Amino acid sequence: MSRLDGAVAVSVSEPPERDLEERGLSKDHVRHAFIEVCRQVFARGGSIAYGGDLRRGGYTDTLLALLRTYSRADRPARQRVQQYLAWPVWTRMTDDEAESLAALTTVVEVPAVDPPDGRDGGSEARDYSAMREAMAKETAARVVLGGRTSGQVGRWPGVVEEAYLALRARQPLVVAGGIGGAADCVARALRGDWPAELTAHFQATRTRGHDALAAAGVGPDEAEVRRVLLGANPRDGLDQSARHALHGTADLDLLVSLVLRSLVRVGA
Repeated sequence: MSRLDGAVAVSVSEPPERDLEERGLSKDHVRHAFIEVCRQVFARGGSIAYGGDLRRGGYTDTLLALLRTYSRADRPARQRVQQYLAWPVWTRMTDDEAESLAALTTVVEVPAVDPPDGRDGGSEARDYSAMREAMAKETAARVVLGGRTSGQVGRWPGVVEEAYLALRARQPLVVAGGIGGAADCVARALRGDWPAELTAHFQATRTRGHDALAAAGVGPDEAEVRRVLLGANPRDGLDQSARHALHGTADLDLLVSLVLRSLVRVGA
């Protein structure tokens, strides 16, 4: 059995309800896909890097419960999960919450970012971007799955920004686009089709404060995101047929199989 030795960064959140309904899926299917990807990485000796979502019952809770099942004597739990926390998240944690998280994971606290050139505004979005940039530098590959397409804190949906940063860093990008959402938008962009959801107009009309973020110089503009994503090589180790299948399948067993095939081939 092939081993995975590096840290795999996983981006996931629920896509828009209409995307799930069109595919005959539910939020439970998204969570199941996340669990299965992480379970397979753990089973092959790898580790997971994850940022955000400390809500009770959220993806971090799911990840920690799964980790207990796949604990190994030679690799303590703290070596199996790297929990990246942006400044707004870890400053809101209680001491008890911080101690509980640190007992089971390696917590990476990413410092706050000072606005450049004295510009004001968008500090929270800058801090989340800093967390994502740290993950892109310190992990072996990035998997994106689902994701909202608007209404986020930053200028671009988190999954889109994470895909953009992975490509910019020449990091292998594994795109499971078949359950819809932002990952589907990324998959379409990689195939050379620029989705409406990745236009500044779409984001400005559906994401509160988008124009203010743009004016404050927070995040890349559409031209830069398009330059990096459109028709890019994700370096995922898959041939065109397998990549096309991963970008479009809603079959969760096939999705997980293709993700693991990719991670093994890129040596994550």
